[in-house]
Amino acid sequence: MTRCKAIRLRVDPENIAYVKFILEGHDNLATLSTLDQNRGLVTCTTPLSRLPELLDVLQAIGVEHA
Repeated sequence: MTRCKAIRLRVDPENIAYVKFILEGHDNLATLSTLDQNRGLVTCTTPLSRLPELLDVLQAIGVEHA
């Protein structure tokens, strides 16, 4: 069984679809779920083995931890 890590993020509400597209485009790096569309709160779930890669991508596109 693969262990996963979920992290909460704050994204500009207009960019939620863009962030999801980027994460899926990186070989399905993470699954993005929207918690509150109006406030831009989302959760990204990724295998623990890919967490460093996810954090690098999020930093590169300017997404902040909530």
